Amino acid sequence: MKYTYIYILLAISFISCHKKEETPSMIKEIRVDFSNKKPLDISSIESDIQFIPLETNDSCLIHEIRKICLVDSLLVIGDNNSILFFESNGRFKNKIDKKGNGPEEYSRLSDFDIDRKTKVVTILDAGKKQLLHYNFQGEYLGRTPIGLWAIKLLDRDNMYYLYSGNQVSDENHYKINIIDKSSENSRGFYETDTHKSTYLHVHSAENFCFSDSNIYFYEAYNDTIYKLLSQKMDPLFYVNFSNRNIPQERFNAHYEHIADFTDIMRKNEYVYGIFSLVAYDSKFLFSFYDKKRYFALFDGRNTVVFDQVISKTISSKQIDLNKHYIELWNDENNIFFTSYNSLYIDNQEHIENEDLKEKIKHLKEDDNGIVGVLSR
Repeated sequence: MKYTYIYILLAISFISCHKKEETPSMIKEIRVDFSNKKPLDISSIESDIQFIPLETNDSCLIHEIRKICLVDSLLVIGDNNSILFFESNGRFKNKIDKKGNGPEEYSRLSDFDIDRKTKVVTILDAGKKQLLHYNFQGEYLGRTPIGLWAIKLLDRDNMYYLYSGNQVSDENHYKINIIDKSSENSRGFYETDTHKSTYLHVHSAENFCFSDSNIYFYEAYNDTIYKLLSQKMDPLFYVNFSNRNIPQERFNAHYEHIADFTDIMRKNEYVYGIFSLVAYDSKFLFSFYDKKRYFALFDGRNTVVFDQVISKTISSKQIDLNKHYIELWNDENNIFFTSYNSLYIDNQEHIENEDLKEKIKHLKEDDNGIVGVLSR
């Protein structure tokens, strides 16, 4: 597996979405200052780290991390076809692997989430337009038809939050649909742009964030962050990439396919996001693209841009975010950090933490990797 290290940063908050057409002066602006580029020193949030090696065997090979949850000291990791459960020491426990066309199977594992109260795992099957429910042992509990095509799922507060991207169909004209578990009534927000639906089908790994009883939404090629409520969506922040955002007329132009659109983005040196977003201590950290991937950290007043980080635990050198494909994931009050195994293999001689040095001694590029738990 190439996504190998999962860092869990405890006590975090926030995430969201944007709609280019809605950038009124009433919402707060986050201005990305490209002149303020410097490595991010993450030592301030590395007060206590426990490194946990994920077991690697033929029964639990992780092909690609698609989502991560932490529930009752279990790391729950979704990959392309299955959901894997690991104990707090990294030992593989079991998995849900029910891909197929049977009545208790899913044709596609589009996304999943977990009801923290009932401990029910719900899998979104975009192919069959349904939700399937299992317990942690992988036993089938039932299904919920949703009657629309969706690619992302959030299960919170007795509601299913579904994201459909720019897909338009006869049964659905909204990007966001909310289904009440009790009544199965649904309502839609954020009407889909029918023109974008002809070409713009690029998705970020995540779109929802639940934090401090708030739900936030963001999406790729959008630069507004929204707070999602049960009855409405409120824009919170507009991200201004130093006036290099994609202008609306570029979205309105005709494209045969997505490659034509991305070629225009590169030729005009536009900056675009938001591809990931997390928050902690009233600070917001999100990724975007300016020829390559960058992160920006907004502290409420100023924004720092970086593609390198400094971590005294991992390496005394600066770490390239893109070389090792470092990614951030959110779940409740946690942040998960993943990367290629090369991050630790390449920096082995620079690692000062004795516990980590011992655990990566025999680490291979294709191993499932190590989990680091970071406490604030």
